[in-house]
Amino acid sequence: MGKLFGLLVNSTVAGVGTVANLYGVQVFYQLSPKFAINGWVSYAAHRYLGHGDGEAMDWAVGLAFPDLGKRGSVGGLFVGMAPKLISLSKNVDLGAGLGQADKDTSLHIEGFYQYKIADNIEITPGLIWVTAPDSNASNPDSLFGWVRTVYRF
Repeated sequence: MGKLFGLLVNSTVAGVGTVANLYGVQVFYQLSPKFAINGWVSYAAHRYLGHGDGEAMDWAVGLAFPDLGKRGSVGGLFVGMAPKLISLSKNVDLGAGLGQADKDTSLHIEGFYQYKIADNIEITPGLIWVTAPDSNASNPDSLFGWVRTVYRF
């Protein structure tokens, strides 16, 4: 497996303070009773005190389909970019070498269906595909399924 570059976005320079300015925008709009869209984008400006700067970002878009198949159920699709270190000053080393930011883009693609069994019980199966895990295309894609059950008392 290749080096885990995706971890760079959360890294610091040993023994040096880091200051960050973080910005984000989120939106949600229900276009109709049966369709909604949401998304976000975030940006971070990092300063590794006395060493240089870095920039990170992530984004996502989601689609929701309320009452799909049955009243109270919902289907959803989601695509987003995992947090990524997009630039780094040439004299800063966060573990991958001087000036080395994440080299590839990791996407998270997900589909799910939340099925309402009763007023207080829901079951949600889903499928997640992650491309270039850890922002490194040398790492094989990951694909996995999940199931969540919610009981309300």
